[in-house]
Amino acid sequence: MAANTNPFSIGPKILGVNPLNVDTAQQHELGLELFFNDGTTRRYVRAGAAVAQYDALKVDFAEGQNDFQPTAAALDAVAGVCPVTGVSDNNFFWAIRRGTANVKVAGTIVAGAHLVPIGTAGTLDDTTAAAGEAQAAASGIGVVALVDDSPSAGIALVMLN
Repeated sequence: MAANTNPFSIGPKILGVNPLNVDTAQQHELGLELFFNDGTTRRYVRAGAAVAQYDALKVDFAEGQNDFQPTAAALDAVAGVCPVTGVSDNNFFWAIRRGTANVKVAGTIVAGAHLVPIGTAGTLDDTTAAAGEAQAAASGIGVVALVDDSPSAGIALVMLN
């Protein structure tokens, strides 16, 4: 029997799960987390606002622990990244919570730097100051840049841990 090389297959196979779907009606239990063969852990969540592809996300606690929306302030705790396009308010999607992902960044980043939210919606930037490192450590999921980059498109490869 050949090895499964589909990067979106999951441990015990769960039929009907496609991590690239955006659903207008809830299809799975909110908060369901699954590990995929691409090395990511994803959570099925509801968008608490319109979400763009590669947005860094925070939990919208006013709506519930499984309602995610773009980070918007420097002290927002990162809860994941949106890997798909076309997510409107109240849609459902699989947010990446662990593993590698592309994310919006403000400018040049350095490999190994901790990335933290800034005032621009869904966007992270690297930090080197001690206060920034403390913020990164306390801000939910750790986000670390994997490569030195000056992204022209404002997107960089990171590790969520």
